[in-house]
Amino acid sequence: MIPRDAERHLLHLGFLAARWGRFEVARSIFSALVLSHPDRGAPYVGLLIAHLARGHLPEALACADDGLRASGDEVRTDLHALRGVVLAAAGRHAESVAALQRAGAHPLAQAFAVRGDVMERSF
Repeated sequence: MIPRDAERHLLHLGFLAARWGRFEVARSIFSALVLSHPDRGAPYVGLLIAHLARGHLPEALACADDGLRASGDEVRTDLHALRGVVLAAAGRHAESVAALQRAGAHPLAQAFAVRGDVMERSF
C-alpha cells in the first residue's frame, strides 16, 4: 500500500511522464498505483489519458470502465467524461453522448457536449 502523500507525488510524476511522451514510464507508474489502490479513480484517469494520447482507444476505454467499476458507489464524473471523449474519438457518438450526460456538469463533458450532440474534434 502506497501512502497517500507518496501516491500524490507518483501521480504527478506519471502525468509529467505522459506529457513528455514517456508512455511506458507513465503506464508503469499508473499501473502500480491501480494495483496499490484499485478503489481510487485518479490512477485510472492517468492511465486512460496516457493511452488516449497514444491513440490506444480500446485500452483507454477499458481504463474508464475499470475505474468506474472499482469506484463502486462513488460518483466519478471525471471518468464518465473521459469515457465520453474516448467513445467520441472512436466514432461511437451515441454512446459518447450518453457517457457525457452521465458526467453532468463536469467541465470536460460541457466542453464536448453541444445540444445533445458530440462536437466533432480531431484527436
